[in-house]
This record gives sequence, structure tokens and C-alpha cells, in this order.
Amino acid sequence: MPVWDSLKNTVAEEISLREQQGCSVGELRKEFEAAGEDETALRAVYGKLTALKPSADFPYIEPDGYEEIMKDSRFSDSVLMDGDLLYDKMYGGWLGRCIGCNLGKPLERDPFVCGDEKRHGWEHVRKYFEGAGAYPIDGYVPEFSEYTKECGRAISHPICRNSTRENVRFADGDDDIRYSIIGMLLFEKKGYDFRTLDVVTEWTARLTARQICTAEEQAYINFCLTFPSVCTPDYEQFDAKLPEIREKDNPYREYLGARIRVDGYSMCAPNMPVAATKMAYQDAILSHERNGVYSAIYASALISLAYAEKDVRTLVRKAMTAVPARSRLYEAISYAFELVDRYDDFCDIAEAIWRKYEKCSWIHSLNNDCLLTAALLYSQGDFEKGITNAVLGGLDTDCNGATVGCILGVLNGAEKIPEKWKAPLHDTIVTEMCGVGTIAISECAERCFAAVCGRNPSIRTGKGCKND
Repeated sequence: MPVWDSLKNTVAEEISLREQQGCSVGELRKEFEAAGEDETALRAVYGKLTALKPSADFPYIEPDGYEEIMKDSRFSDSVLMDGDLLYDKMYGGWLGRCIGCNLGKPLERDPFVCGDEKRHGWEHVRKYFEGAGAYPIDGYVPEFSEYTKECGRAISHPICRNSTRENVRFADGDDDIRYSIIGMLLFEKKGYDFRTLDVVTEWTARLTARQICTAEEQAYINFCLTFPSVCTPDYEQFDAKLPEIREKDNPYREYLGARIRVDGYSMCAPNMPVAATKMAYQDAILSHERNGVYSAIYASALISLAYAEKDVRTLVRKAMTAVPARSRLYEAISYAFELVDRYDDFCDIAEAIWRKYEKCSWIHSLNNDCLLTAALLYSQGDFEKGITNAVLGGLDTDCNGATVGCILGVLNGAEKIPEKWKAPLHDTIVTEMCGVGTIAISECAERCFAAVCGRNPSIRTGKGCKND
């Protein structure tokens, strides 16, 4: 049985997914409606849905294999050699991810992420800050706002209270941060050559199923049910079962979950986009397909290339070559360029994104990567401008804030991130992960730096480097 939602809702999600992938679902939609609550009938519909192929007139070409996905990238790896600069950028990436996640976390609930019948989500975000006398956004989310009287929802929920302006003392436990630490641990153990089995093995060792969501939770459970023994399967056994682990009861395969998992190891591939994207692919195919995988590859390329690029527009142009040119995600990224060139006010950009992708879930890859890209371009490389607009746009607020924060943190380096964003976190992450617990943000950067230097001995370390 599905673990994230009811069987009926899971089948409904699969119908939506298959329709977005260009499949004709009209007859199966009728069968679904006729099935009611009958689980046998719902299972029959689900089986037919998973066998569908895109219609001949579907205008997109969306391959699955790494080589096919990357055929237009023209990437080459050239590791950043200066150790002092490398560490500053790596530390900036970790700080940026924690800051952006912390900024967006209190708003990751309705109506801010998904809107309502009155307003799109970005409008609720803006009105919340206005009601707190804190707009334009220039700091963490205030715990109280007059707007809660109108919208009927406060953000002082126990799971996010520690991330609010009045209470923040550390980077709070969150899946966006836990996956970054998983990525760091994977890289320490396996380097640039880890495989998908290594990813899920690390998940099950460090996380409970309830610490993860949607596609990840379903893949986690599918893996445990497929291999219930305490003995880890070998790579051949696992790879044979991977399609079932990825796809069974998992209609969330094109959501943005795989994108939020790439930062930890992508920061360990400084100006090494080939290595970064290969790692992202091995990670993403555990739970995602098509645009869900492209989203992870795109983010990994952005982070890796940010070590060498100074102009954010050039950075995005280079990274998007890792996305198939006739895919829906490439179209979404291109649309972000169009919007940033057309509008002066980011609110107009956010509104256009919400209107174009109104049928997408608030955690889909297409709308969120469009928003992510728009926030990066609009920022012109400014860290604060990037993270605040990424969160202002609504949708998956903490995920977008975290990824934009990481990219711009790497691009700018830790020294250039304003102290008002860094200081409240007290260099601390409370992970709530098995075997990790509480860890310093700087320790994450130091461990990544040491692991990278160990695998790239040509890096010139200097007096300021943390592994001297």
C-alpha cells in the first residue's frame, strides 16, 4: 500500500503525472471515477496507467539515461586549485543552504506554498511580511503578523518556531539539510563514484521514513519491503529491482525532491560539473524520473559551476545545457529568462509563474525550478536578493531558499554573506539524524574540504585552509 497517501489519491496523482507526460488518460480517468473506493479496481487502473506511453503528438523528448540527458552539455572538469578560495566558497555554500532553508521553513505550509481561492501563495507570503512590518524581506520570518487575523493561519507551529526571527538559535532539523549531510557522508565514504544502492543504504542508516516525504518516503519503504533482510543486497541484485523501488506507488517521480538532495556532494565537485551531474543522476534515479532527475542534475551543475563563474546569468546558461533541450524543464528554465527580462518587479514574475503552472503541485520540479532560476537571475548574484525572492515566490519555500542560498553562497563565498543572516544560526545544525546529532556548519565545510583535497592533491592549500 502507498505510505504517503491513500490508494485512491495515489492513483489520482498517477493520472495527473501520466497526463503531464503526454499519455492519453481519458478512458482510465473514467475507470478511476467508476472504481470509487474499490481497491481491486483502483489497482487495476493503476497498473494500466504505469504501462502507458506518451502520445505520438507529445512535443517533448525526455530521455532517461545519463548520456542521453547530457548530450548537449559540453562540460569538462577543471577543479578549482586555490585552497583558501575553495574553502571560503564551500563554507559559503553550507551557510547559504542553512540560511535559505531557515528563512523559508516557517512558510512551508498553506496558504503560503499552495495558495487558496483568494490568492496565490506568493501573495500570502508578501502580505504576511507586510502585516509584520517586515516587507521588503530583509531578515528571518517574524513569528507574528497582523495578517494571520485575515488568513487564519499562524506560522508559530512547534516544528518551525525555532526558525522564526525571534527564536532562531541554530539551523533547525529539516529534510533539506539532512540530505546535504547525507551527501557529505556519501562523498567521504565513496568519493565521486558512489552508486544508487549506496544512497539508499545511507538513508536507512541515518533517517527514519517519517523524516522524509513523498517520492523519497515511498522509495525508502519500497526498498525495505524488497530487501527486508538486515543484509544489504549487492549492486547487481539492487539494480535489478531499482525500477520497482522507484516506481511502485510513487506518483511523485517528477517532484523536486531529488533536487534538494544534491548539495552535499555537489559542493565537493568544485568546477567539476561532470562529476557533480553523475553523482546527482545516481542519487536521483532512486526515486525520480524525467524532469525530477533533470532537476537534480541542473542544481548540481549550478552548484559546481558556481565555484568558477562570477556572472549568474552565464552560470545559469551553462548549467541548463545539462537539461535536455526538448524537455519541459528546459522550457521552464527558459521561461524564467523571459520573465526576468520582461518585468522589473519580482512579484510580477512570481504571479506569471503561478499562472503558467497552476496545474502543477506546489512541490513539482517545473514550477519550482522556474522560480529558482528566476530568483537567481533577478538577484544578479546578490545573496540576500536571491534568497528573499526565492522565498517570496511561495511554492516550496524552504527548498527554494536553501538551493538558491547554496548556489549564491558558493558564488560569493562565506565572507561576503551578510552577518545578519549568519550570526543567528550560531554555526550550528540540529540534524536529528542517527549518528550525527548536532554538528557545526563549519565542520561540514571542513569535512567536505578535507575530502576534496584528499581526492584532488593538486589543490594548493595555504595558511588559511582548514586541513593544514
